[in-house]
Amino acid sequence: MLAFQTRKVKFPGLKDSKFVAIIMYTSSLVLLLLIVNAFAFDSYLNTSGSLHAIGVLILTTSILALIFIPKIVMLYKDSDNGESNSRNIPPGASIASRQPAERSLGSELCQRDKEINELKAEIAVLKGQLSKIQINTGNEQILQQ
Repeated sequence: MLAFQTRKVKFPGLKDSKFVAIIMYTSSLVLLLLIVNAFAFDSYLNTSGSLHAIGVLILTTSILALIFIPKIVMLYKDSDNGESNSRNIPPGASIASRQPAERSLGSELCQRDKEINELKAEIAVLKGQLSKIQINTGNEQILQQ
């Protein structure tokens, strides 16, 4: 069920559906072999117990390997590219997929900076006009007295 729910996830760090499906297949296969083992070696307790222990060991090792090794490889590849993982970009995203997003964000940032500078200039002009108005109203009050 987890593999089905995560199959269309766009975030590369969470796209584990292929590995979850492989884990499910491996678990089913090992558990089937353990059931056959239970009936086939019913009278050989030592053999049955050791095969059961080996099956469980293979199952747990394969599950851990299929979950963590791809993530470690992904981190290793990212560190080879000399990229920083401190940014809010998914670690599994390739350089090609990062660049267009960074360019569009960079151009939007430049546009916003220009707007901010224009608004600051307009505020300075308005402050100058406000101070002239205050001076003029102050002079009028003095003249009226």
